[in-house]
Amino acid sequence: MPTTNKIEMIQVHSSNIQSMGYDKENSILVVKFAAGWTYEYANVTDEVYALLAQAAKLGVSVSTVFNPLIRDHPETFPYRKV
Repeated sequence: MPTTNKIEMIQVHSSNIQSMGYDKENSILVVKFAAGWTYEYANVTDEVYALLAQAAKLGVSVSTVFNPLIRDHPETFPYRKV
């Protein structure tokens, strides 16, 4: 998996998530949490990222989309702390 240094991060509206970025080539979502931890999630499709980006663009808390779509499905979106 790539490191977050190569992925452009965008600030998002959320009490739990500070910023996120997406590596389209490798289907990796990078999430920096407000607590300071950063995680990479694998197997994230363009469509899934588009839903997160749309929430961010609309000012909706990204956590309300991220949690049920990605966090609650670690078998589909394996992750690692970076």
